[in-house]
Amino acid sequence: MPPPAVKPVKAQDLLLSTHAVGPVIFGTPLSQVEISLGQAMRLDETDNPECSFVSFKALPKVRFMVEKGVITRADVDQEIANTSGIQVGDTEDQVRQQHATVKVEPHEYVKGGHVLTVKGDGKSALVMDSDGTKIIRIRAGLEPSVSNAEGCS
Repeated sequence: MPPPAVKPVKAQDLLLSTHAVGPVIFGTPLSQVEISLGQAMRLDETDNPECSFVSFKALPKVRFMVEKGVITRADVDQEIANTSGIQVGDTEDQVRQQHATVKVEPHEYVKGGHVLTVKGDGKSALVMDSDGTKIIRIRAGLEPSVSNAEGCS
């Protein structure tokens, strides 16, 4: 008997961490996540067996990177909270105040912007893109996937 279908989780009830978003743990095979959620994924980008982005109706506002059949990263809309306490719109200074060990590097594609990385357990991280002043995007997942600005390259 298939598992019961999971009702959509409201964006404000999801939490992104360096190791998971909501019930989805990074490093889990996509097929296992589909079973646990009781629904098939929706392909958001070209179906490449090496790397693609997918989403689930049950987890709105989240896109998952899937590499070789394994979920390695989540890119979230601004409504999704995270364990760092930082939100889209917060300043780089706020990130530095809350996370003394944050790594700040120039952004490859945003002129004057930065990539701010808060490491997790050594295998994962929370990554924030900034416009040079404010946070404009947040994602989390396994290294090196989460650090790839292009997503699937």
